[in-house]
Amino acid sequence: MDYERINALREGEQNGAEDAYFFVRPENDTPTLRKMFCQGFERGFHKGLKYASPVSAKREWGELPDYEIVRLYAESPMCDSEMIAFARDVIAAFKEKNK
Repeated sequence: MDYERINALREGEQNGAEDAYFFVRPENDTPTLRKMFCQGFERGFHKGLKYASPVSAKREWGELPDYEIVRLYAESPMCDSEMIAFARDVIAAFKEKNK
């Protein structure tokens, strides 16, 4: 996982956790405490990544692997007007694979 993706994932999780935490504790909702929460969240998130199991190469949502898309592309001689048909073939193959 690259650096930008990890930080985007952390920020998304952090924003949700921060909002949920301070929503039920409005009396603690100050800029200083929010900053402390965010710093602790970031340290904990990156420490958790250190001990997390490696991500498998399998794609989470059952996406078509690149070689299948290349195969579909190779089976269809392409010109500009056929691009939509190719896209529909890819979508159909994706749906068939994920039934």
